[in-house]
Amino acid sequence: MAVPLYVQFVNSSGIQQRIPASTPARGLDLKYDETFARPLSATRTGAGATYASGKPNSFGVNDFGAAIFAQPDGSGSTASTMPGGYLRIPARPLPSSKSDPAGYGRTSTGGLLSSAHMGGSGFSAQYGYFEIRALGPAGVGTWSAFWLLSSGSLVGGGPTAEVDAAELYGDAPSTVFQAAHSWTDRGDTLGRSLAPAVPGGGDWALSWHTYGARVTPNGVDLYVDGVHTGHTARVVGTGQPFFFLVDLALTDAWQDASVATGRRSDLYVDSIRVWV
Repeated sequence: MAVPLYVQFVNSSGIQQRIPASTPARGLDLKYDETFARPLSATRTGAGATYASGKPNSFGVNDFGAAIFAQPDGSGSTASTMPGGYLRIPARPLPSSKSDPAGYGRTSTGGLLSSAHMGGSGFSAQYGYFEIRALGPAGVGTWSAFWLLSSGSLVGGGPTAEVDAAELYGDAPSTVFQAAHSWTDRGDTLGRSLAPAVPGGGDWALSWHTYGARVTPNGVDLYVDGVHTGHTARVVGTGQPFFFLVDLALTDAWQDASVATGRRSDLYVDSIRVWV
């Protein structure tokens, strides 16, 4: 069976591209406007930086999936900003000179940025609209996402609300997985998941799209390119402020499926904005 090959091109000429209007933000004030025009500021825990490069929680920071979340350090294998105002989060083979620091035997690196830091500092917002403009990577095993967590998860004790504005699985580039749910002390999840098609029958790996979630006291409204894709009822914890995370993670299918591309893939982000 033939496998389609995707080649990503990023405009670095400074020509402004058309950005769909953020109609879900009407009536709200822009409070966070990240366009990645400056060198990336990130450390593992977020200390002394704008972003944390690991998932912060009440017991520290951690990774998930089949990739090590590399700490940005200026090398080509970790997240960085690019000329023209883009964030690039790459997936790459782990250099032969290094090993998985957690001892799980992972052989690839991905990346994550969190607006909250270990300990609870950083950016969060209550009842607002969170939106990203991104170009996701296709390919079996890639798992990129823009999502929100309730700030109570940073200190522990009680359920954690999670809102997935976009989970982009590389083997399904015409579908955007969206959800709102709560993690309880028993590890259960309560909520609803949606899997809308890209508006207009598009492919999110071939062009830029916006993905957004508006959290209100009555629930969560989800959007793709400003088009309302679904509503979920309020879940436990959504009354707390939320912080956002953006990542390129990998699934176990990556190791074999990515051989044709040299186990290389990239998530590009043009902007992240929050209105309240």
